Amino acid sequence: MFAAALPRYSRTYQKRLMKLLSTRIILPVIACAALAYWWLTPHYNKEDKGYYASVFCTIQAQGGDDWAASMENVVEGSNNDYALQKQHYSSELGREVIRTWKGLDETQRNALTANPQTCGEALARLMR
Repeated sequence: MFAAALPRYSRTYQKRLMKLLSTRIILPVIACAALAYWWLTPHYNKEDKGYYASVFCTIQAQGGDDWAASMENVVEGSNNDYALQKQHYSSELGREVIRTWKGLDETQRNALTANPQTCGEALARLMR
């Protein structure tokens, strides 16, 4: 019943239509979607990851409970009033550092906590 309501087209017309849709519409849509995904995913450089990992290790060694808020206070508080380029806290990068820390097993956490001088560097390496 439903098929009878649809118009019937010739096979050559259907083939041309599918070829047109696949090459002129579908491929650019897929390319645009991939580009948008790449553009919208956050990209952090090594220096930022290392800085946030070091800040986290310092806070964690002091025994703070609310790591995200403490990291924000340290990052935002380290800006001078007269600085031309101020460092703003990236909550996404802070969450990534905390997520990496929580993903470690107890022995890795203890090893990083025991050596605070290399904790930031090792944690930044684990984030990649």
